[in-house]
Amino acid sequence: MQLGSAVALAHLAPRHRVLQVEPREGVSAAGQAQDLIDLLHAFGFEAPVLIGGLAVVLAAVWQPGLVGAIVVADPLDDDIFDVPALLKRVQVPLLTFDALEAFLKTPS
Repeated sequence: MQLGSAVALAHLAPRHRVLQVEPREGVSAAGQAQDLIDLLHAFGFEAPVLIGGLAVVLAAVWQPGLVGAIVVADPLDDDIFDVPALLKRVQVPLLTFDALEAFLKTPS
């Protein structure tokens, strides 16, 4: 099942704490990833599951210790980054939406 991140968040919200972050307008995927990393540092979230697109992948590659897992729910089209190479560098679980519920139920 391929869902956009907004639909995925709406599905999870009744049972899990969900925070949706809107990217700043006109900011590149790299800038969005850095904003996300800064947010994770600032609020001290512990191993969150990030759902989204390229910014989520970049955040997981650049700061794997901050991220518990990622779900790619948005298109990864990009002219700057080699997306297949980035996905190979992801060190945290790269989940499908179908696998996410089971992952969230697993004790840490």
